[in-house]
Amino acid sequence: MPKSARPLIVPVGALLVVIAAVFVEIGCQSQSAKPTASQTTTPAPAAEKKAEPDPDDSSNFNDYGEPMRPGADFPVTMAFARDTRTFKIAPLDGVEFNYRIEKGGTMVYSWTASDVLAWDFHGEPKGAKAGFAESYATGKSKDGNGGFMAPASGIHGWFWQNPSDTKTVTVTLKTAGHYTNEILLTMPDDSRAPQPLNPR
Repeated sequence: MPKSARPLIVPVGALLVVIAAVFVEIGCQSQSAKPTASQTTTPAPAAEKKAEPDPDDSSNFNDYGEPMRPGADFPVTMAFARDTRTFKIAPLDGVEFNYRIEKGGTMVYSWTASDVLAWDFHGEPKGAKAGFAESYATGKSKDGNGGFMAPASGIHGWFWQNPSDTKTVTVTLKTAGHYTNEILLTMPDDSRAPQPLNPR
C-alpha cells in the first residue's frame, strides 16, 4: 500500500463506525416507537343511526291509507255557539263586551265599525285579583278578524272606544266558538249585565 494512503485509513474507519452507530440508534428508536398491543387504541364504535319511520308501517296511517298527524285536532267538551250583536257608541264613550271561555276553548270573530275605534282585546283570568286584566292585542281601526284560543279560563272580549267628539259609531260583532251562555256586557258604568246569545 502506498504510504500516502495510510493516513486515510484511520479517519475512514472511524467514519464508518460512526455511521453504523447512527443506523443502530435509529433502528432502536423506530422499534420503541411502534405501539404495543396494550398501547393500541381501538376506535369508538360509530353512533347507531336512528331508524327512519317505516312507510310500510300501518300504524302511521288511518284506515283510508292517509298519513296520520296527531295533535292537529284538539277536541273540547262543549258544542260551539254563535253570536251576533250591534252596539252604538256615543262620542267619547266606550263599550266592553266579553264571553266566558274555559282554558283551551276557541273562538273565531269578525267585527266592523262605521268609523275608526280604539280597541283592546283582553281577558280577565278566573281567580285573578279584582281589576286585573291581560291584553292580547290593541289598535285603532274600523274592523277586526281573527281566531282565539283562551290561555286561561275566564272572561275574554273587547273594549271599543269612540275617539270622535261629534259622531256616534256603530259596531257589529259576529263570533262562533266554544263559550258558555254567560255573556257579559260591560258598559262605562261597569254594570256587567248578562246578555243572552243571539245566534243570527
